[in-house]
Amino acid sequence: MALPSPEASAMEKNKENAVDEFVKRANDAYGDRIKSITIFGSVA
Repeated sequence: MALPSPEASAMEKNKENAVDEFVKRANDAYGDRIKSITIFGSVA
């Protein structure tokens, strides 16, 4: 199995950061009203 390229690792980190930011903003806006978050799409 090949090791991931640095570009792939950076892209994965960016995706993770984007999801974290989305969840943070949703939590800040809606707080306890959120029961779950489902992410759809090719990069979910």
